[in-house]
Amino acid sequence: MVGQLRHESQGEVDRAVMSLDEAEATFTRRAAAELAARETLARYAGTYETPTGARFQVVLKEDGSLGLAFTGAPFQRLLPWKPHAFRVPSSPTWWWSSSSKGTVSPP
Repeated sequence: MVGQLRHESQGEVDRAVMSLDEAEATFTRRAAAELAARETLARYAGTYETPTGARFQVVLKEDGSLGLAFTGAPFQRLLPWKPHAFRVPSSPTWWWSSSSKGTVSPP
């Protein structure tokens, strides 16, 4: 059995890939279930400002998905990664908040 740890753009291990009997198996890292709980995600809903002064909304939808809502742009879902850290699936950019309300910045 041969295996590799694969890293995402910020250097965090996000998956392990292993060769098992002539086939490849991928194990993808998932966030702890409590980070995706509606009560936890609701704490992040609100208005934020980036270091450059751009303002946007973090919205918790009825279906339980949390995401970024910029004026005139499509909803971008946020996936919990670790406490106060979220990933945007369509981009390697990470966002985290310095508090439950306030500024948000990429690493």
